[in-house]
This record gives sequence, C-alpha cells and structure tokens, in this order.
Amino acid sequence: MAFYIFPIVCKEKKDFNLILHSRFIGVYIGDTNKPAWGNKIFVVFKNLAPKNFKTFYNNNEYAYSNYYEEIDGDCYDIYSFHIPNKFKTDTELVLNNEFTKVSSIFISKIDWISYPKDSTDLFKGYDKLHKKLRRIDPNEVQLDLNKVNKRVSITTHPFLYVIRTWQPI
Repeated sequence: MAFYIFPIVCKEKKDFNLILHSRFIGVYIGDTNKPAWGNKIFVVFKNLAPKNFKTFYNNNEYAYSNYYEEIDGDCYDIYSFHIPNKFKTDTELVLNNEFTKVSSIFISKIDWISYPKDSTDLFKGYDKLHKKLRRIDPNEVQLDLNKVNKRVSITTHPFLYVIRTWQPI
C-alpha cells in the first residue's frame, strides 16, 4: 500500500522517503475504528512519527486528521489524508488489483516516487527488475490496530514485514 497509495499525497520524491523510518507501520485505506470517516489514507507509526513527517503532514493540502491510539500498552501515531479527487478511481482500481486499468496520470505520479525510472511497464504486468506488481491483500487494506499490534510484535522491522507479506499477481 505504501508504494501504491502514499505517493498520491506527495509533492516531491523526498516526501515519500519520510515514511521510510524504523517506527513506520504501514499505509491503509480506512480505519475499522473510524468507519464514519470513509475512505481516507492512513499512515501509521509506532510511538511517534518522525518530526520531518509531522512537518510534511502539517503543510499537506490533503491532511485530514491526526490521532493517537493505544492497544495493549503500545501507542500508535496515526495520520489521515483525503484521497485526491483525481485519484479516487485509480485508488479503487489498485485496491482491486486492476493495475492495468489505472490512468496514465496515476502511473506517472507514483512511478517517479516509488519505482525506477521508466518502469511504467510495471502496470502492464511486469518488468525486469520487479517481476510483477504485488497483489494487494484485501485483508490488509483497512487499518485494524488489533491486527497491527499482533503483527508488529512478531517482527523487528515493521516496514520489512509489510513488504514480505505482499503476494505476487
């Protein structure tokens, strides 16, 4: 989710790098504890988000709300963003693993942040470096801190766990 969704609220490549931190847990669409909020992008950090990320969030035109949750003694710093209107359809396509149907503007927006230069053929199904796009698991789309808390406790680096759990198409 981080590579497919978070870039749509970034203005520059350096903004994407702000989530690459040891306290980063993941990126989600929706929160099981906040169903009234609808589809928002949620970025989760264990304990506190890095100062640079907070600055990015406070200056981001898509920022929605920030809150803290505690589960079994573990604290989470959660930041939510609106999905930009121009990317709502594309976001739904990605969530349904319909990568070949996304718009060219979406591809160019996330391609320059997340993938090597000239990797737009990823959206046609594969490239030499990455093999195939990673299928999004529908059970991992919404933030559920009860599940996150259990998952984080079994790994020393949450970001690597998220990458390891992606399934190939």
